[in-house]
Amino acid sequence: MTVLESLILGIVQGLTEFLPVSSSGHLVAMRAILGINAPPIVFDLWLHLATTAAAIVFFWKNITQLTLKQIGIIAAANVPVALLGLGFESSIESFFGSMLLVSFALIVTGLLNIFTDILLQMRDQTAVPNTVGFPNLKQGVLVGVAQMIALIPGISRSGSTVFMGLKVGLSREAAFSFSFLLVMPAIIGATLIKSLDVSITNGLRTQFPTYFVGGVLAFGVGLFSLWLLKKLLVSARLRYFGFYCITLGLSLFVAQLLGLL
Repeated sequence: MTVLESLILGIVQGLTEFLPVSSSGHLVAMRAILGINAPPIVFDLWLHLATTAAAIVFFWKNITQLTLKQIGIIAAANVPVALLGLGFESSIESFFGSMLLVSFALIVTGLLNIFTDILLQMRDQTAVPNTVGFPNLKQGVLVGVAQMIALIPGISRSGSTVFMGLKVGLSREAAFSFSFLLVMPAIIGATLIKSLDVSITNGLRTQFPTYFVGGVLAFGVGLFSLWLLKKLLVSARLRYFGFYCITLGLSLFVAQLLGLL
């Protein structure tokens, strides 16, 4: 892997891991468009650790204020995605080889973002009071179920969980923060499991500087994308991400029909 490829993938990971546009779908599309081979598992793990670190820094105050009951709700909400991920791991991994699936999934993500905007605007117009600052067990598990569909590349995890959080009655701030408090254990757990397949070699040591710059960039861009998502969620402007994802999905679909991908 070259330094340029590391930088590109780091930027893509940092931007799309948190914005409601699907990081997995963008990474699959970016590799196909630019002809970048799938990176080694250790680089993939490094990028995920970098963006997880960005989320921990951004939500540090929320994390330190969690009660044991709230931690239990987060754990329970992660059970659905853990069971599906462990039970159908090989099938889910095969999805990453289907650009057609990614195309349609991106369109679904775009529609989800538009529906989220409509939901926010309806809430503003009706002036319905909404003071739920943290989900109860039922609400948390429902958000966790929404997280399951994000195992499909092209479906945004943040987009699906924020939408469900708002749908079950959470405030904007609560839907935003719970979405990312929810994913931290999932990413850390998956990273630990995958790290068992990593072996330290001389080649890995020589590639470390290349990997390092991609991870640092993913961390910095990840912090920016979290700030941007919070700002756009408050102002109900997620529809722009919706139009973008639909356009990208349709473009990838047409490119496949023309044999360009």
